[in-house]
Amino acid sequence: MYVIVVPSTLSLGVVESQVLGMATGLHSKADSVVLFLGKGADERKEVCSRLYPQVKFLANASSLLSNRKKITGIYSRSVFNYLKVYFLRLFFLQNAVLHYDFRALISEESYLKYNKKLRFWLFRSLELFALRTANKVFTVSNNLNGFLCSNLGCKREVIVTPCCIDYSEIRRKTKLYKYRLLY
Repeated sequence: MYVIVVPSTLSLGVVESQVLGMATGLHSKADSVVLFLGKGADERKEVCSRLYPQVKFLANASSLLSNRKKITGIYSRSVFNYLKVYFLRLFFLQNAVLHYDFRALISEESYLKYNKKLRFWLFRSLELFALRTANKVFTVSNNLNGFLCSNLGCKREVIVTPCCIDYSEIRRKTKLYKYRLLY
């Protein structure tokens, strides 16, 4: 079982467009893919299960731990969720491999927003920890990959996976309407 940890701050649109697309793509490669939604899961679970009935869900940490022998891999895109999963792996999920996806650098975003150096270094150290301890590292772009290699000293393979899209939406024929502008 491959578990995708969905951050609670992720909007439903991002979950639908990026996370569920990745989950359905992985579903053919893994024996089963499970989303761990965490807080505020009810609304997101209802929408996600309607759109993707083949994807299963875990509601809380106890359900995660009760399935610990089946879990082979865990994917996270939040450094805080990664830390939680890392410490769970130390004690309960020894067989699971950890995958971390850098979608952005919270240290840089935080510094631009708050201009606090202590906060910057705290977040930078968390990102370095995730970069060095994850079994596989993903990024969203080649530029972010280059930044990781040059500024964080990443000497390992980083897999670049752009945002997932649902190709069935693109291939679906839609009726085009003509609009007129009124001045």
